Amino acid sequence: MSKSVICGGLGIHPDKATARAFERAEREEQQEQEVRIRDAAPDLLDALEDLVERDEVEARESGFTDDEMTWLAQ
Repeated sequence: MSKSVICGGLGIHPDKATARAFERAEREEQQEQEVRIRDAAPDLLDALEDLVERDEVEARESGFTDDEMTWLAQ
């Protein structure tokens, strides 16, 4: 499987070693992105829980009942 590389407006077909290097670089970049996403997950969960808690407090202060706030628990 060879990929065309655009260089100076020309499509160049790399040799197999170059194609493998591009594929390896793409895999490494994807792995790095996945690591960043996994590393960010706990912070994102904390932020989401804070938002739900804040919304629950605001809803209670506005007079909503527990039955009207079931969407927050979900």
